[in-house]
Amino acid sequence: MRFSSIAFPAASAFIALPLFSTSLLAQTGSHASDAVVVTATRTPTRVSELTSDITVIERDQLERAGTLMQALRMEPGIEITQQGGPGTVSSIFLRGTNSDHILVLVDGVRLGSASLGTTAFEHIPVDQIERIEVLRGTASSLYGSAALGGVIQIFTRSGAGSPGVNASASYGSYGTTTLSAGTGYEKDGLRVSVQAGSINTSGINAIANPGNTSFNLDTDPYRNLNVTAKIAKRLGTDGEVGFNTFYSDGVARFDSIPNTFDHRNHVELSSHTAYLRTRVTDLWRTQFTAGASTDDSTSISSTTPSITRTVQNQWSWQNDIALPVGSLMMAIENVEQRLTATTAYPVTRRSIDSLVAGYQAGIGAHRIQLSSRQDRYDQLGNHNSGSVGYGYELTPELRFTASSGTAFKAPSFNQLYFPNFGNPNLAPESASNSEFGLRYEPKNWKLSVVRFENRIKDLIVNAGSPLRPVNVGQARIKGTTFSASTEIAGTWLSGNLNIQDPKDATNGLLLPRRAKHFGTISATRPALGGNLGVEVYAAGARYSDTANLQRLGGYTLFGAFYETPLGRGLTGFARADNLADKRYQMVQDFNVPGRTVFVGVRYAPGP
Repeated sequence: MRFSSIAFPAASAFIALPLFSTSLLAQTGSHASDAVVVTATRTPTRVSELTSDITVIERDQLERAGTLMQALRMEPGIEITQQGGPGTVSSIFLRGTNSDHILVLVDGVRLGSASLGTTAFEHIPVDQIERIEVLRGTASSLYGSAALGGVIQIFTRSGAGSPGVNASASYGSYGTTTLSAGTGYEKDGLRVSVQAGSINTSGINAIANPGNTSFNLDTDPYRNLNVTAKIAKRLGTDGEVGFNTFYSDGVARFDSIPNTFDHRNHVELSSHTAYLRTRVTDLWRTQFTAGASTDDSTSISSTTPSITRTVQNQWSWQNDIALPVGSLMMAIENVEQRLTATTAYPVTRRSIDSLVAGYQAGIGAHRIQLSSRQDRYDQLGNHNSGSVGYGYELTPELRFTASSGTAFKAPSFNQLYFPNFGNPNLAPESASNSEFGLRYEPKNWKLSVVRFENRIKDLIVNAGSPLRPVNVGQARIKGTTFSASTEIAGTWLSGNLNIQDPKDATNGLLLPRRAKHFGTISATRPALGGNLGVEVYAAGARYSDTANLQRLGGYTLFGAFYETPLGRGLTGFARADNLADKRYQMVQDFNVPGRTVFVGVRYAPGP
């Protein structure tokens, strides 16, 4: 049964209802307009004062979602793919851009693989996350390379309030168990927290097609151990010194050649950040941050393990200055990427020096947001990017925004230097993005519509014989995102609808693994002594290959969750996904989990 004829009209019906009555749609209710975010400007700013498109995933949403990929999939503009069960390779496509066009920050530190150019989302456990900010649209003018499609910034959990502990445990399908426990302390300006957890699952058989040379009928288990820790001391009324650390250790089994061998991939992710923030004068605040992140992957596919380790050492000095009209942000940064591998790369390090400036102001009903950045690569030269944004408050409930920006993505080490494959003459990919938005927030409603267009040049594709990366591709991605949320008779309703045209501009074919339509609906209300929620995710047909020969059908997934207080700080919860046991594929030949059910309990005593 085709998605385009059945599922998509059903998914859009809920969203279309407020569209015809109000002429506009807006952000889901969980993303309140008065929320304070830092990713959109690098300084704390209320969402209602921004000209960019950003949403926030809070801790309660993460708990209900159960996994990071499940939580991100419900966000506007995000599509995901997964090559099997938990711990298998996962990708995120933001507004139709490539999976390596997203910059991922953990507590302000870049996290990812310099060899692949992507981030291993599958090894970031949701239990270690406090909140997530998702910035859609080009952001290289603030963050440099990789932010061609947007930025996902993850903030790890931190202790606050009276000394206390928290814990959670769950069990579910495929023998999956999760455990998490932590403690937090805050007194006299000192804040300390530690959180640790584990995930173990028997997994599923990742490859579905028996004709695939890597097919193996066994299941592919996964285990993960993770920990975060923070310590911070307040300095005066507006200063702080602190240290954050995050660590994840995951081992996933996978199918490959020969299919008689027990292949496994061991990935360690970490980020460490030290910072000092203080106010120099009433008008001048400054912050110095030093950090390091690692992506350490060991693939055991034969008697000789293949090791690829990325270390990114980073520091930045940012200054925020209040002006008679608006505020100015200026920063200098340095990132050094080092690669250690069993493969003999001819180049194993590169250094990037950056200058960043930003300005934002509110003048009556007008909002202005400007930013500019220069990145100097010791191997790739200088690359400049900039953006300009404008907003106008038509009424207290109705805002118009418009923005335009440029961005770039530096080639990965594999694309540049992998032996007998890399092309050291590659140029960075470049992009120009424009968008227009309307946000309408009358009482009990949050509605928005955002229209965007992203043109990407010098797109890196693998071509020729022998196959190697070259700058011959171009992409033109146009789309519109509708979002809505409201509360009706005690039921919280939210949804988003994404209509996009992610095409290869050279031949008019769709970019791989991206649908032209996708969307979500969720409803939550008090019931049965707790909170009961249902979710629907629907996506249209896609192609698994660049030639658009391997068609992947559209699909609709149904999920539900329930949580109820048990007393004495305990909360019971349950979650079910893919309730209809839908058989579908995100990637050609690869399985996805069928119907899953999880139950558990959380302990978090009140103040």
